[in-house]
Amino acid sequence: MAEEANKIKRIGSRVIRPAQAFAARRRFRIMLAGVCPSDQHTMPKRRKKKIERPVHLSAGPLPARLAGRFADRPLVFSDASLKRHGGLAAVIFADPEAPPQIATQTVPAAGSHALELQAALFALVAARRQLPAGSPLALFSDNQDAMIRLGRAGREGLAADAELAGMLGEGDGADALAGVEFVWIKGHGSCRGNDLADRHAAALAV
Repeated sequence: MAEEANKIKRIGSRVIRPAQAFAARRRFRIMLAGVCPSDQHTMPKRRKKKIERPVHLSAGPLPARLAGRFADRPLVFSDASLKRHGGLAAVIFADPEAPPQIATQTVPAAGSHALELQAALFALVAARRQLPAGSPLALFSDNQDAMIRLGRAGREGLAADAELAGMLGEGDGADALAGVEFVWIKGHGSCRGNDLADRHAAALAV
């Protein structure tokens, strides 16, 4: 009896035996884990509210940290959007202090990477039409794949990328890429030029 009495435990005002104490602790752990001990079903968890932080757009086409690097050339921003159709937009700053020139186009729906490449080429062609022939320029896109592909074609030529050569055209493809610096820029950030291109592309993707 003495040995059995030593095994008896007290929880609050209740005196229970070890087996009962184990069951009580298990029920307590289950409740802490969010499981109802009666039916063992997981209780729904509250979703954390998404905190939307305000984005402060740059005063000029580019954020201040990049503006000095490209101060000597026109700035071109491209973007694409996809809904039922694809929307392409080009925002061309011949002068960072002047209002930009906008070019837009609605195209058939396609994959996001394909649309972004189309948008970059569309912006490049639009810029070549509106800017003096042969002038150097910087083209910005928030799609890194498109910028890498176009940058490689500009350095190494179009011979290794027949598809891109066909998209640019047989005669003036190499000329369109000459003197262009292709730059990836983070989307939905503080870049005013990218934000303009994004909004104009979304308006055309009807």
